[in-house]
Amino acid sequence: MTEPPALDLQVIERLNSWGGRDLVSQLIDLFIENTPNRMEQVRSGLTSGEIQEVERACHSLKSSAANLGASQLHFLAAEMEEIAARGDGDALEELSARLEASYEEAVERLKTLRAKDDS
Repeated sequence: MTEPPALDLQVIERLNSWGGRDLVSQLIDLFIENTPNRMEQVRSGLTSGEIQEVERACHSLKSSAANLGASQLHFLAAEMEEIAARGDGDALEELSARLEASYEEAVERLKTLRAKDDS
């Protein structure tokens, strides 16, 4: 299966139509403020072998990503959540680099979008 795009602009457009640029900007700011903690929980859980911590962090990350159209991040977090629920630590390790890259790309695209809103 092909992974979805880093950022689904249709989701952003829908949010904009519901609440305007202010809502979109607030949601982006919240995402950028709160998701580093989730990513740290994923890293920490992988390092310590606490797979349930990875599962919880990915569940939260999945929801946050979906709300803003960070589709690829949502897809990978959902996959990691499912794998963590099965207890497959090796598969989690393999996906973690892709999750990190997807997270970084989503944040950069959202920051760019946010900067456009400020101009």
